Amino acid sequence: MAYDPKTRVQSCDVCHRHMNPTDSLTTMKNPDTRDAMGICPAHGCWETAHERGYFSRTELERQAGEQA
Repeated sequence: MAYDPKTRVQSCDVCHRHMNPTDSLTTMKNPDTRDAMGICPAHGCWETAHERGYFSRTELERQAGEQA
């Protein structure tokens, strides 16, 4: 996620929408590359993140539990 410490504005890594410091982005991780991105709640950002191989912590924990 992009973050400007001077203005305290963060932006979504998918749609690049600027968010207020009080808004929260969901951290999505790619289990293969260990990269992370910040996703806003906008429609389409979650789907795009999934297409790129990124999943939330809850989704990754659920996948790990299903494989066990």
